[in-house]
Amino acid sequence: MRRLLSWPRFPVSRGAAALFAAALVVALLLAGAATALGLRSASGGEEATPAPPQLAGHKLTQALTGAEAMAEVDRLHGKSIDVVDAWVGRYEGGGTVWVAEAASEDGALELLDAMVRAIEDGGSPYQGLTRNTFEGMPMYAVRDANGHHFFYQTKTRVVWVATPPGAEEVFLSEALANLR
Repeated sequence: MRRLLSWPRFPVSRGAAALFAAALVVALLLAGAATALGLRSASGGEEATPAPPQLAGHKLTQALTGAEAMAEVDRLHGKSIDVVDAWVGRYEGGGTVWVAEAASEDGALELLDAMVRAIEDGGSPYQGLTRNTFEGMPMYAVRDANGHHFFYQTKTRVVWVATPPGAEEVFLSEALANLR
């Protein structure tokens, strides 16, 4: 029988082969564990994320918490933001919720004001800044090339909601109901 592929043959000791096999097994186990933890977190399993498992029929596809979420918030602002915690939930259809927790209500208000000033100064991709009240919550609305965004302060948190196209009102309504 003729070989279709020819792999180079290198002399390998049994010890080296066993070490390689053991390393491969450990790598596969770690990859499986990481995947399982990620899926469990995103699906609302034991290690639950604060992100709602679905909003307006859009299922949670990714959740970031702790240092990873705080790093994303910093990256989006282009600088380190003074927060004590954060989480990010990404949903089917392009919806995303970012929540940054400040040390105090005054700290959260300062974060919100800084975001408003940065958008007003024109140095961001967002346009059409308006202040509205939605379901009794004072909030700001903006838009960019990807759609509509809403942000507000509630207690020590600043919440930013990017809504999926075509589901703006219902997605925002459910986010607001879950994040007051």
